[in-house]
Amino acid sequence: MRLLLAEDEEDLSRALVAVLKHNNYSVDAVYDGAEALDYIENSDNYDGVILDIMMPKMDGITVLKTIRSHGNSVPVLMLTAKAEIDDRVEGLDSGADDYLTKPFSMKELLARIRAMTRRKADTTDSVLTFGDITLDRSTYMLTGPASIKNAGSIENNALHTDANNEDNGNLTGKIKGDNTSDGQVSGNQNAGNPSIGTQNVGIRLANKEYQMLEMLMTNPGQIISADQFMDRIWGYDSEAEQNVVWVYISYLRKKLASVGSAAQIKATRGVGYSII
Repeated sequence: MRLLLAEDEEDLSRALVAVLKHNNYSVDAVYDGAEALDYIENSDNYDGVILDIMMPKMDGITVLKTIRSHGNSVPVLMLTAKAEIDDRVEGLDSGADDYLTKPFSMKELLARIRAMTRRKADTTDSVLTFGDITLDRSTYMLTGPASIKNAGSIENNALHTDANNEDNGNLTGKIKGDNTSDGQVSGNQNAGNPSIGTQNVGIRLANKEYQMLEMLMTNPGQIISADQFMDRIWGYDSEAEQNVVWVYISYLRKKLASVGSAAQIKATRGVGYSII
């Protein structure tokens, strides 16, 4: 999930970016309102915007009013040092989805971001389907024909991404036998349960794997370039090499195979990737 953070206090911005990335968000950070407006209006890739009110060049309220007047409905969380009710009312009346007053706890910020983006997700299909696979947008679970049959055994064979290195593009791609928060297979808690055969158990994708497969499944048959993946998932300012896209495509192909899917991710040399 990709966010734009517009905050002119650079120390606070760096701290917020670190926390958000640690919680598996992709983040672009800008430091004034004019730059925030430029990023929002020239990209449809954001799942949410965190917008400070008091910023140089253009204040957050003006940025918000401008994007709403242009029909942009991206969820927006306003940050402000002002605690007056009138200020909060103005932000909400201008189209903000939520409001957070400084100082705030990181735990509350994360909860409000989850709530804000969840409301957006409620207006779209919560489960994507393509061919013989399904992808749950709320749990990142990938299921296919082999998910039920192999519920008890897929876990030991699933390939996992080292999530600790996701954000800087340093990938290990090692195989793990334990459960991790990203890339794990759900269902070991049901071992020995006689009802396991009726459950649609699959593989939970890592954050960036999920985002890439979601892009492919929402654009079936269409070619998505490596640059599009990089911009949408890693962000404009990422230092990751473009070959990281190929590495994640490789992971996704193996996970599609592990759930018994006939779906394939086709590479068109020099152009990009599509799911067929």
